[in-house]
Amino acid sequence: MTLKELCARIALQQPMIDKMEATKAEMDLSVYSEEIDRLAHRESMQDAYEKLKDILGTDEGNMKMFVCQMEAARRLYDRYQQMGIADEIFDETMKCFTRFAEECYEKTGSYYFDRGWWSYRQVGMSLFRIGVLEYEFIELDGEKVLSMHIPSDSNMKNENVAASLHQAKAFMAEFFPEYADVRMYCHSWLLAPKLQELLPETSNIVKFQKRFTLTQSSYEGNDCVLWVFKAPSDTDVHDLREDTSLQRKIKALMLEGGSVGYGAGFITDLN
Repeated sequence: MTLKELCARIALQQPMIDKMEATKAEMDLSVYSEEIDRLAHRESMQDAYEKLKDILGTDEGNMKMFVCQMEAARRLYDRYQQMGIADEIFDETMKCFTRFAEECYEKTGSYYFDRGWWSYRQVGMSLFRIGVLEYEFIELDGEKVLSMHIPSDSNMKNENVAASLHQAKAFMAEFFPEYADVRMYCHSWLLAPKLQELLPETSNIVKFQKRFTLTQSSYEGNDCVLWVFKAPSDTDVHDLREDTSLQRKIKALMLEGGSVGYGAGFITDLN
């Protein structure tokens, strides 16, 4: 697979393609090849990312890191094929790059790369998108678990979530049997108990919450601003958009001095 083919598969925005190509033309990728290869392995991905940051130096818009991670994703495709993992899983997992670029544009009006500290997980085969959810291999207090993440473009209808959960169980059983029967964990503002006070029982968010038994929760903090309002977390509350009912309810809560907080726990209902 070429980088051009990868860009087409993940529907990367043309401005990002243009920036990537311009940056790549000024780089000698052979200098970074060893660390790029190490990015594509779970046991070395984080160390490789940190070393690349040091080696790359000044990196406007983090585009040199973007080139390296895209190159690692390109190389990784062969391993997906060797393992027999479906192209759909590869494509949807690597569309994180497209999604992150779009989120940057929505926040600032410019396309750039601000999530290299996260996307090495996708490149390192530590995180996979399966349906509407992402699943990451982690250890929590010495226990292997699957950490669930909710991409910003997910349609969280109950049937979509159920399908993803069952597909993930089958995927793990086939390709990563050591994770086939582990517990599924989530830490997110979407699990904040406060949301049940703001949203009706029919809400997709409330239905998602009811799948979990929480082990931790807080009514403090508004990390949700970035995801709900597509705005920097330090945006003045008065300037936050009110396009959706969720935005209006959370903004009203924040104007009164309240906050959404977060929740964390394990899933107990796959259906």
